Amino acid sequence: MLFDIAIGIVAIIAFSCLRFCQDFDDKEILETTISADDFGVSIKNLPKHDNIKELKAFIWKWAEDNLANSKVKLNMQDTDKPDPY
Repeated sequence: MLFDIAIGIVAIIAFSCLRFCQDFDDKEILETTISADDFGVSIKNLPKHDNIKELKAFIWKWAEDNLANSKVKLNMQDTDKPDPY
C-alpha cells in the first residue's frame, strides 16, 4: 500500500514536469513560427465600387503587373535560383 502511494506521487510529479515542458515548448514554437499574418498587406482608402469582385480582380492584376515589371528579383535563400513563388 505504501508502495502504491509512492508510485502515485512519482507519477504525479512526472506528469507535472512533462506538462511544464510541453507548455515551455509550445511557447517557444509559437514565438519562432512564421505565419501569414507576418506578411499581410493592408490596402486602405479604396475607391467605392459596385462589384467588389471586379475591384479585387483589378487590384490583383495591377499588383501582378507592377511586380512583374519591377527590377527587383527575389531569389531563394542560399541559392541563386529564382523564387518560384
